[in-house]
Amino acid sequence: MRRGGVLTLAPDTAVLDRDVAREQECVYAAAMALLQYTPQVAPSDELTLLMDVGASLTLFNGAHALCGRIRADIRALGLTASLGWAPTARGAWLPAKHGRGYGRTLQMRILQ
Repeated sequence: MRRGGVLTLAPDTAVLDRDVAREQECVYAAAMALLQYTPQVAPSDELTLLMDVGASLTLFNGAHALCGRIRADIRALGLTASLGWAPTARGAWLPAKHGRGYGRTLQMRILQ
């Protein structure tokens, strides 16, 4: 919401300005934490990190267990995240960006 709309609905709300530098620090900290699961962690647009965890799934007991570990690490940093799983980076990004919680699409046929 815009500032005026928020203050109209809840006049006692503390509205903070966006701190882009702090956001980037948080993305960097999250990326460093996630390197324990794969060396293939890449920043993307809109404060997004992309990871290729295909080779890590067996090591970390599958997608569900790996998701839980990633969520715990992100929480430990004081952050929240929406996770998406798919055979392609864009396929994983879409449910994470537009869904609630996390979206999993582990088969290519579902993405087509």
